[in-house]
Amino acid sequence: METILRSKEQTEIMFLPVRHHSPACSMQIQRVIEKWEPTAILVEGPDNANALLPVMVHEDTVAPFAIYYSYHDKAGKISKEKEHYKCYYPFLAYSPELVAVRTAAEKGIPAAFIDLSYGDILAASKEGRGLRKKEEKNNYNDDYLLSHNEYIGRLCERTGLRSFDEFWEKYFELNGMEEDGEIWFSHLLTYCRLARENTPQEEMQEDGCIAREAHMAARIVQCVEKYREKSFTDEDAKSKNLSDKNTENSKHDREKIIVKILVITGGFHTPGLLDRLSEKNWEETKTAAKKLSAGKFSMEKNGKISEKDQSQKDQSVYLMPYSMEAADALNGYASGMPYTGFYQQVWDGIGEKEKHPYAKAVLDLLVATGKKVRIREASLSTYDEICAWQMAQGLCELRAKAQPGAYELQDAVLCSYVKGEYNIASNMPVQMLRELMTGKGIGRLCSAADVPPIVQDFEAQCATFRLKIHSTLETETTLSIFSERKHRVVSCFFHRMQGD
Repeated sequence: METILRSKEQTEIMFLPVRHHSPACSMQIQRVIEKWEPTAILVEGPDNANALLPVMVHEDTVAPFAIYYSYHDKAGKISKEKEHYKCYYPFLAYSPELVAVRTAAEKGIPAAFIDLSYGDILAASKEGRGLRKKEEKNNYNDDYLLSHNEYIGRLCERTGLRSFDEFWEKYFELNGMEEDGEIWFSHLLTYCRLARENTPQEEMQEDGCIAREAHMAARIVQCVEKYREKSFTDEDAKSKNLSDKNTENSKHDREKIIVKILVITGGFHTPGLLDRLSEKNWEETKTAAKKLSAGKFSMEKNGKISEKDQSQKDQSVYLMPYSMEAADALNGYASGMPYTGFYQQVWDGIGEKEKHPYAKAVLDLLVATGKKVRIREASLSTYDEICAWQMAQGLCELRAKAQPGAYELQDAVLCSYVKGEYNIASNMPVQMLRELMTGKGIGRLCSAADVPPIVQDFEAQCATFRLKIHSTLETETTLSIFSERKHRVVSCFFHRMQGD
């Protein structure tokens, strides 16, 4: 963690770099909030989704869920094709951003998203880059810049690890269970700085990073001004109610006021924000903040303010239930942690004050996989499970890890559960483990959530046709379209769901 102390504004700003869907980041964030007691918490996320925060922190809202953003480029501000853009911002129970806003709500601390709106991010990105990549599902929290460049490749090679995810788990997730937060965040910030230094400035600009960081920095300054004035007003009110307090004492108390702002963003953005809020750039960022407050201004790709604004009426922002399967398939290596089911078990262990949450998750999944394999075929014994557990522990020691993790779990199943050569005919134990490591959880929104009319209509139609939609499992429906009128109607409904 790193802080900026602004004596003139009597303000301290603390920055916590995170990786999306990281249990260790979430755990450390909880500890920092508990110890530091910030005045306000600012989180990376498009600021036009702030109205959704009450639903996100509601006790009846269950993760995983996602913020769905759409932007219809009717005026052709993004491209001549006037396309309809959309992206998802998934949240798991252990996502640092969600943990931050929920912890803030529990403690009565104001929290807010501070990033550019989705339409402005699109305008600040080059075609084919960032959120304008041509993919079936674009993910807002795609932090591939933190995990893919030449420096990271060489780092994995030097440490003898097979991928960035294995490197991350060993040095940040597992160490995060034991290390002091200040030391741990310091190591993470050092890594983020090195990753950023090895990313060309042009690439960051084309991905919209520069514009987004300029906007987030301006929002942070606005927050500093807001809570600084509020603190002074509150202190003046207290002073007026105390008859024995003279003017000199009141002035002295005003000088002691410290507004503490906690800023939580993807680790790749943290060094950029620190630079924009440094002493040499503070006034420039403050000027940008004033212009943003005036409205009808937005950020250019180079981080400069311009007098053009993406129409908010062409943007839609909704919360929607999501599944662990969708989050895992969407994020993969590049964007946040994979193996959502495995890390959910780790997070549950952290919540239960388990001393070794990773080791427990590995053991539980070894047993669960063994049980599923035995149901399908009787070739797996309890002794095989014991051997797999010993293998996971041995690999943990050999690889100098604090606890066995996801990669020791996979290697143990491959070595102890697969009989003979690993091929299509023998890969069933590995497939079953992968299903368990992904998880089957589906989120739920509280009754206060706004639901798009098209979704309400879809759910009503599914209820009419008695179609099961609250499951992530793929199902088949056999229809007799020539003999049953209802089946013909259902068939038409399925074809409408195909789209253009």
